[in-house]
Amino acid sequence: MMAIKKVSTSAEAIKLARRHAAEALKEQTLHSNVWCDKNVDCYYQSELYRLADAALALNDKK
Repeated sequence: MMAIKKVSTSAEAIKLARRHAAEALKEQTLHSNVWCDKNVDCYYQSELYRLADAALALNDKK
């Protein structure tokens, strides 16, 4: 069962959205069915992880 999270401020909503986006991006790398050629070194997956980390880093800023 999925828990429902109530947010009461815009800042809290934005942080939650960033965290969920990061989780979704990292999950996408596992189920994307994208395989990169050796000379590409899988930029697809590394870019998804970079975007996820950027979203989480925004949450860490004060």
